[in-house]
Amino acid sequence: MPLIAFASPKGGVGKTTLAANVADALCRSGRSVLLLDLDPQNALRLHFGVPLHDTSGFMADLPRRPDWRAQVRRTASGVLLLPHGAMELRAVLEQSLLLEREPALLAAPCARCWPTRSFWCWPTCRPAPPRFWRWSRRWPPSS
Repeated sequence: MPLIAFASPKGGVGKTTLAANVADALCRSGRSVLLLDLDPQNALRLHFGVPLHDTSGFMADLPRRPDWRAQVRRTASGVLLLPHGAMELRAVLEQSLLLEREPALLAAPCARCWPTRSFWCWPTCRPAPPRFWRWSRRWPPSS
């Protein structure tokens, strides 16, 4: 399964909008797409009509090790979305430190859902810890 990551250290360059449109186009062409929002702004969900009051999400619940399948939103366009979820700034910073110490916290659920989709899209502007990016360059996980 191909992985498409939209990454830049600068905000406001269109990563979220581009990811939403690429995911939608892939889905319209018959591909199954899982879109994982790693951006704490939690805005990707708005491109797919997830209500403003729905602030839950995969990344916000990550320290509790949620089952990714319970967090998926099936959008009207057919894209499967794992929204980030609402988090306070302090929680975002604490989670970044946690992922630096324990990258498997995110890697393990990603590896479990890897074989389920034709395409994965990851839009992010979060300053991810170096260990996470080293892990992501080895993606996909070996069987």
